[in-house]
Amino acid sequence: MKRLILTITIFLGWAAVAWGAAEPATLTTLRAIYSLSNVEASQSLPVAFEATVTYFRGYENFMFVQDEDSAVFVRLHASPTLVPGDRVLVKGTTAASFQPIVIAGSVTLLHHGVMPKAVPTGFDELIRGQYDSRLVVVHAHVRAADLLVSPLAPVQSSRLQLLAEGSHIEAYLDCDDPQALEGLLNAEVEVTGIAAGKFDDKMQQTGVVLYVSSLADVKILKRASASPWSLPVTPMDRIIAVPHMNGLTPRVRVHGTITFYQPETAVVLQNGPKSLWIATHTREPLKIGDQADAIGFPEARDRLLTLTDGEIQDSQISQPVTPQPATWHQLAFWSANKPDGHQDDLVSIEGVIVADVREATQDEYVLAADGRLFTAIYHHPLTAGDLSPMIEIPLGSRIRVTGICAIVESYTINPGKEVPFNILMRSPQDIVVIQSAPWWTAAHALWVVVLLVLVILGMTGWLAVVRHQAHMRVLTVTDPLTGLYNRRGFFLLAEHQWQLALRKKSSFLLFYIDIDRFKEINDTYGHKEGDRALQTVATALRECFRKTDLIARIGGDEFVLTTDLAQDSQAMLEQRLVKAVQQSVSKTGRPYQISLSVGILQCDGSLGAHPLEDLLAKADTLMYEQKREHKKRTQPY
Repeated sequence: MKRLILTITIFLGWAAVAWGAAEPATLTTLRAIYSLSNVEASQSLPVAFEATVTYFRGYENFMFVQDEDSAVFVRLHASPTLVPGDRVLVKGTTAASFQPIVIAGSVTLLHHGVMPKAVPTGFDELIRGQYDSRLVVVHAHVRAADLLVSPLAPVQSSRLQLLAEGSHIEAYLDCDDPQALEGLLNAEVEVTGIAAGKFDDKMQQTGVVLYVSSLADVKILKRASASPWSLPVTPMDRIIAVPHMNGLTPRVRVHGTITFYQPETAVVLQNGPKSLWIATHTREPLKIGDQADAIGFPEARDRLLTLTDGEIQDSQISQPVTPQPATWHQLAFWSANKPDGHQDDLVSIEGVIVADVREATQDEYVLAADGRLFTAIYHHPLTAGDLSPMIEIPLGSRIRVTGICAIVESYTINPGKEVPFNILMRSPQDIVVIQSAPWWTAAHALWVVVLLVLVILGMTGWLAVVRHQAHMRVLTVTDPLTGLYNRRGFFLLAEHQWQLALRKKSSFLLFYIDIDRFKEINDTYGHKEGDRALQTVATALRECFRKTDLIARIGGDEFVLTTDLAQDSQAMLEQRLVKAVQQSVSKTGRPYQISLSVGILQCDGSLGAHPLEDLLAKADTLMYEQKREHKKRTQPY
């Protein structure tokens, strides 16, 4: 019975685990997906639902689908070619975004149906995301219309800049007809498309975007009364003074020479001493140095005058502008009282390059001029294949850069003060090397210092090794207690001295010295006192003999030395040695006297070419003869 209960318990436990681990239920309606929170959508919930395609862009792998008043963005991996109105079955999983989205595993075309009804709306509802991913219709005016190329495929489409309720909306239109786009400028329109947004890197909405399937979805309510290119040319310094209409800034037209062009960003036109920055979305080919007309909407912000939503017409007539040479102070000084500023002008300036770097979208050269720094920037072409290698210029070289003088940040403008600026170059050819970097640069000086430090460290290490080796050699021939040569050191040097004496028929004296009754000193006063006695004798030997004489301790209380003093000075040397030892003992107040037994042998050719050991043995014998005499005359300690 107990076994049965145990088996049932285990079975129920497994069943509970299996039930808890079961996959979540598949979401089968778009409303269910639309109702999810982003936290729920991030769990990759399975979906299988039917909906109607409201926008399809296969070459960029996405589409929008809608069912009644619920809509969602779908990321595609593979899909049949679809058109708005197609009814499809989508299978995949959910994911988090601004709103929940779907990652499609498969998309099946069921049939073609009817498009959902577009909801009329305005900017305020769109910026709040109220109709995100749904089909809407917006009333607006067309400010700009430009062709663009997809970053994922060589497909052209259009981008419209719209003004709706005084606010800006961007519309992506699947149309590649430039003439049709030109007819939209200044037109009052109703645009039907999918509501979406622009976002920062935290998925916070920063703008409104519409995805429009065809030109037929742009209904023109009122065309422009005249082509904007027929507007009279307005002087660049007077564009902000044109009369406003219905509270809105009207479009104006200016004329000048193209001095700078960064596709999809900006064009600069210059006309005599006047120049103007024109923000544009165009990427049409424009040639630096050609005369051109530009239309756009004047804007003045933080003392900077610009045209926005600009359109450009290149006349193909070349009339290049000569760059104006300038100094750092001339470009940086901002004055509201004199008309000699250089903002947006084509200028050239010299400086010494102190740093360079290739960033993801631009090359930067930091230069020093007049004791100040500025940056020359070359923006890379939009087509990565056209990117040439960064010009390698040795740091410290003096160069001349040509480009547009651009204020770094408009909020830094303070009339009567210096303002940071950049030079925006048009091509790598805007850099000219005037003087190559001198060899003796700060970098080279640093390398020299590093090299010297390494040499010094190497020499210091080598000297330390040499000193250590020399110290080790000294230790091998030196007695550590007395500092005299040891037996090995004595034999190394004395053997050479003996052979030299035999060859030159010269002579030297060999002293063999022993401390009398040394064992009694050790036994009576201890070994430390015995060591002091040995050191006393060593000191006396150094004082009595010359530095050139060879002195060694070759045993416990045995010392030897060689000297080339005359033989008739033997007795005098022995007496001086004994007296020096006695004086040293009396100075230290030791309770004993030190006496020495000394054997002295004159070493010359008359002894024959005997080994040094034999000479020591003879001197040792002479020493012991004296020691026996001392024992007869002395008393115990």
